[in-house]
Order: sequence, then structure tokens, then C-alpha cells
Amino acid sequence: MYGWDWGPKLPDMGIFRSIELRAASVARFADVGVRQTHGENAVDIAVETELERLGRASGSLTVHASLTGPDGRSWQECAVCSGGGQALAFHVDAPQLWWPNGYGEHPLYALHVELSGTDGAVLDTRDLNIGLRTLTVKTDPDEWGSKFEFCVNGVSIFAIGANYIPEDSILTRITPQRTEQLLRQCVRANYNTIRVWGGGYFQDDSFYDCCDRLGLLVWQDLLFACAVYELTDSFAQSIVAETQDNVRRLRHHASIALWCGNNELEWGWSGWDMGFGNDPHRRADYIKQFEWLLPQAVKAVDPDRFYWVASPSSGGGFDDPNDRTAAMSIT
Repeated sequence: MYGWDWGPKLPDMGIFRSIELRAASVARFADVGVRQTHGENAVDIAVETELERLGRASGSLTVHASLTGPDGRSWQECAVCSGGGQALAFHVDAPQLWWPNGYGEHPLYALHVELSGTDGAVLDTRDLNIGLRTLTVKTDPDEWGSKFEFCVNGVSIFAIGANYIPEDSILTRITPQRTEQLLRQCVRANYNTIRVWGGGYFQDDSFYDCCDRLGLLVWQDLLFACAVYELTDSFAQSIVAETQDNVRRLRHHASIALWCGNNELEWGWSGWDMGFGNDPHRRADYIKQFEWLLPQAVKAVDPDRFYWVASPSSGGGFDDPNDRTAAMSIT
């Protein structure tokens, strides 16, 4: 909003997304998470729920979950919960695996989770579309230094893609239809990866839903870019809350390939003359923020996904981040 090398200075202000008030009674879902364990032609899915009881509500609640595959197969699980959460499990034989664009299809399974009270009344629901796949980043040593490659369902992926910056300086002119048109153009250009740039903002759910459907892997930067941050107690509390809130919202998406701490800060500290200076305290704050605080915050709510310190990065420590083989960013 305050200008970049690609955009004008058009400071915005005010609320640009919808706001709603949600009424609840007795209890509601505080969190619903999904984890996958892949075996030989089978996947075990754990649906982990966390409940928030309201007022003086007590007694048993029922959590029901249904999973529907792209071929119409369905699974049902139900459990009584007397405490603050309940986990349910599905075993899926012969799963239809999700693949990036160019490597296979992108089937999605519909998950519906429902919370009901002792009288059977529905108190809360969650609906998620999930893709069944394994996804990690290989950083094994190789002849040039170290690898940096996505590995999906055991297959190394050659990443082809681009940075995604805000589509318009006037944010209210961006629509899901416009964004989908852009992402479909990416598919037609044979992209399989989109990097959501850390100088922008976390996208709406519809962006990631579209990437799921189209088979576009998402390199998701956390929202820190080209700046020096003072890690005060209040700032640390704020960025952990922002990060965990969005990671919880997005972690079920098959398209999310990794979380990246920031855009170009490691490079800035190691080689720029743009006001970063040589303040050892701020430099130490950078290490604490991006090599300890945020990775721990992400791991606490999404333990199965890869975290990368910065884009570009040599893996931390300011070691020539823009000159190393491992300093890959999708641009």
C-alpha cells in the first residue's frame, strides 16, 4: 500500500473483507485439524477437534464426522466427548491421491464435522475439502551443496511458477472470479507452483480452494518483507496470534506446500545497504523471530508441514542467501 518496485503509493484504510457475527450456545468448535498417515495403498485420516464450552455448559457432547470421496464413497465416524476435544479416525483404502498440475489429477475429499448437544441439536459445523497426499521438501546434500525440491507422494517435483502479489492496488476490486481467471492462466502456462509474496496479505479461502482444484502448490510467505522489526513482547504476541490464526485456517489445503518466514529479510541483513544498519540487537531480534519464535508457532498448530526461514535463504545464519543453491524462490 505504501509503494513497492512494482506498485504505486496508494495507502488504503478501512475494512475490505466481510464481517459477520456468529452466535453460539452451549459449545462450539475452537479448532478442527486434519492429519494424514500414508501406508501401502491406504491412508489413515485423523480429525482432531478442540471444543470451547460456553458459560457453565457441561455434560457430554457428540462429534460426528463424515468423509465423502470424489467417487462417491463415504465414511462415517461418531464419538462422545465429555472434555475439551475429541479425535476421530478414518481408514481409506485405495485412496485417490492429489497431485500437482502436470503430474496427475487433483481429487478432493469432502469432510463434514458436526457438534451436537445432549438433545441432538446441532451446535456447530465445519466443512473442509482435503487432498490425500504426502508433501515435503528435500534438502539432502548433493554435488552442488544441497537440494531444494518439493516431493509429493514420493515423487520429486520440478517447480515451475511465479510470485503472486496483490492483483490490484484497490483491494476491493479483487474478486474470486478474477483471481480464478488468473490462476487458470497459470495452469495454461504449465505452472505447478505459486508463491504468495510476503509483502502482500493472506488470501481469502477462495484463493486456496482454487489452487486445490487446479493442482497449484502454494509457497506461502508469512507477512514480513524488507523491513527491520523490533521484537517487543507485545509485537511477539501479535505476530504469533496472526500466524497461528492463519495457519489453522489454511493448513487443511492440499495446495499449501510450505510456510516461509519472510520475503528478503535474510538477504537484506547480509548484503543490502537499505537502512538495515548494523544494530546487533535488531539483528538478534531477526534470528529470534524467524529462526525460533515463528517456526515454533507454526509447528505447534501444523506439525507436519515444512517451514523455511526466508526467501531467499541459505537455511539461516546470513550465509550468502541469494547465492546458494538452496536459496530457491519461485520468481
